[in-house]
Amino acid sequence: MDPVKCDSLSIMTKSVTGVCVSFDYPHPLYEGQEIDNPVTSKTGLLELYRILPKSISMPDFIFRWDHNENSVNVDIHGVTDAERDLFKKEKCGFRGHKTIRQDDGSYRFCIVIPSGTIAQGTIRLIANFGLRISDQMYAGD
Repeated sequence: MDPVKCDSLSIMTKSVTGVCVSFDYPHPLYEGQEIDNPVTSKTGLLELYRILPKSISMPDFIFRWDHNENSVNVDIHGVTDAERDLFKKEKCGFRGHKTIRQDDGSYRFCIVIPSGTIAQGTIRLIANFGLRISDQMYAGD
């Protein structure tokens, strides 16, 4: 998100606390990495968690907050633009960009690439919202 669009949002998640990821299936060649003190950047990026490969030749995955949908999305990195687009559209063996919100407020994820399942599980968090209040004055006749 660009800084201008970010500034135009009246309600935005400013930070999250209590990020907890539990795995039903973790790929043995990947490991999870917590984000210390996740806060929203000036461009609106709010990273929540990372799944990193033990080999640099494999893609990594970043869980982030989607301010427009108030949900968790997963982005793939270390791939071509075409593969990134396939992951986002969930085509050709790629899946996992969107998480599924559960009744308890957690989000289910299942990350798959053509070579197999990378991770499956649940992410829980507490979103801390901020409200932007602006005041305008008009001068006129």
